[in-house]
Amino acid sequence: MMFVPGVLVAFALVSADLDRPPVREELATGAWFEPLLRFHAIGSGRADVLGSDASPLPLGIEVGHRVGPAFVSVSLADLPIDARQTLAAAGVRVYHGTGLAATYLAAQVGAIRERIREGSPLVVNPFAMLGPGLELALRGGFSATADFLIGAENRGDGPERSWTSSWHLSGLFRLGVGARF
Repeated sequence: MMFVPGVLVAFALVSADLDRPPVREELATGAWFEPLLRFHAIGSGRADVLGSDASPLPLGIEVGHRVGPAFVSVSLADLPIDARQTLAAAGVRVYHGTGLAATYLAAQVGAIRERIREGSPLVVNPFAMLGPGLELALRGGFSATADFLIGAENRGDGPERSWTSSWHLSGLFRLGVGARF
């Protein structure tokens, strides 16, 4: 007997939720704490993961706002040790769905400033990356994101750095926890 009232209450809650706009339209601005793992020069045989160097940038944040069908954002990430790396980028997400879980296609253009070792000069590596992602956004505004971007990064080695010969395939794996408001 308790089953029928439980089903009716569940149906009432679900149907009441159908009248509300999708969470990404209702809450157009978002901010995420977003550490990332950077893969340098994928497939070059330089080091470990996927034949590439890998480094975490544990202090990352992404802030953005929906503009029409796209979500436009800026990202900053940092690795605050002696071999310092700092990422600054502008990006866009195009969502494929409006539910609480939605996939998206993300693109980012930016630069990574790094110092290989203490005393060495700062090097700036521009990049452009594209890839799939997933956002889980709850009605209360909490949100989790995950994406893997892959693309070109200019990783010139040494003082003979050439803009035409220094482009490598690189990647970013980002996990974010934050809120929409």
